[in-house]
Amino acid sequence: LALASWPSLSGLVDTDAAAEIDWVVSLVSEIRSVRSEMNVPGGAKVPLVLVSASATTKARAERHDETLKRRARLDAITFADQAPKGAAQIIVGDTTAAIPLAGVIDMGAEAKRLAKEIDKTVSEIKKVTDRLGNPQFMAKAPEDVIDELRERQADFEARQGKLKIALSRVEDAA
Repeated sequence: LALASWPSLSGLVDTDAAAEIDWVVSLVSEIRSVRSEMNVPGGAKVPLVLVSASATTKARAERHDETLKRRARLDAITFADQAPKGAAQIIVGDTTAAIPLAGVIDMGAEAKRLAKEIDKTVSEIKKVTDRLGNPQFMAKAPEDVIDELRERQADFEARQGKLKIALSRVEDAA
């Protein structure tokens, strides 16, 4: 056994199975992201509506029904031709999924909270940009401080982008 060669594992890759599991993982991740962005209570179970789902998507959803419900905290998975009103929409591959949130969260309060968060990030970005745009500061500041400020600016811009996406989902759902 110590001198035997390693077995050949060629031909054992199932690309269809890998694509299916990747779809499940991506869908659960996106649902969790939306729940987090929209401040959906952790214990709340929400329905999922797969919009204009293909036969492949329906089969995947039915095969992994229990996994999706447990991992994404869903109470039901249904299929429809169009997204219901008051639903946040996400796209995973060729699948459009809608999460009806109208009765779960207060859309108006959530929109105000997100707008306030966006305003905060705008002011933080302005502070950092002003410091980086100051020639005297740039001449005197150590390189690691400048790098840290650029990193903070990138973080704030990324956060602002996510908040804007969340706000558009809330406004679309309202």
